[in-house]
Amino acid sequence: MQDEVTLSAPPATHTLSPGKHPNLRYALCGTVRPQSVRAVSKRLVFFKLDVPAHRGPSIIASWECIAKFREGCLDEPEIALLVSTLHACASASSDGAGVGSAHVELVGFPEVAEDGERSLHVVQVLVSSAEGDAGVVTIPETPREPAASNASAATERVRFKHSGSHTRPNTESRHQQFVAWLVESFGLETLRSGAGVLDVAGGAGGVAFELAFRRGVPCTVVDPRPMKLNAKQRRALRSRVKAQEVLGAAPPPAASWSPKERARVRAP
Repeated sequence: MQDEVTLSAPPATHTLSPGKHPNLRYALCGTVRPQSVRAVSKRLVFFKLDVPAHRGPSIIASWECIAKFREGCLDEPEIALLVSTLHACASASSDGAGVGSAHVELVGFPEVAEDGERSLHVVQVLVSSAEGDAGVVTIPETPREPAASNASAATERVRFKHSGSHTRPNTESRHQQFVAWLVESFGLETLRSGAGVLDVAGGAGGVAFELAFRRGVPCTVVDPRPMKLNAKQRRALRSRVKAQEVLGAAPPPAASWSPKERARVRAP
């Protein structure tokens, strides 16, 4: 059961820990201007939701909203429909002097970044023109639960790997689980203090990658072997670079990148 919190602006007393909160729901009403819609891919779209004050037209909050296929709430056609509807309703609400804005009623769950910035992951959204002269589009028509709520069941299904007549534990997520334990036990502030974490006999750098890339914790690996990223980690790095380019922000640190990997990311 989700705890739905109806907010027109984030109150100072409502604090959340860093990370995603898929069991919490925010219901917000505001406007979206088409120039704020940024499609990273067919499966990932960002847009800004401006939430007005109850007493007066001034904007008191601007929320970064995320429509993400991997969350399980919207599929590809629904994400495409959301983008086209936001643009169409904004055009319909224009007075001829320029592009207007779309009126949006959004239900989503919050995510808090390590620096305290908040965003909303779309669960369901209702879009119409600001003047109300166009029909309301509901996306999706029936809300779905985020895929994260079924993470435990997915983990249960892949606890073991089978190869021929041999069965062994699936250790693919061991680095993520260990780093999650470190953060829970010591806290990010402690891990980031001083020069960060020293990983002795760090091997290919799986723990260092999770600390530096996922958690923003400086990490030094001591091992005679060079660090080596696997295909999944390289995809994550390339995806972040592409997202940063779309959002116009500074690129992430190129920790543990080889010259060949950096050249591949820069390639058109």
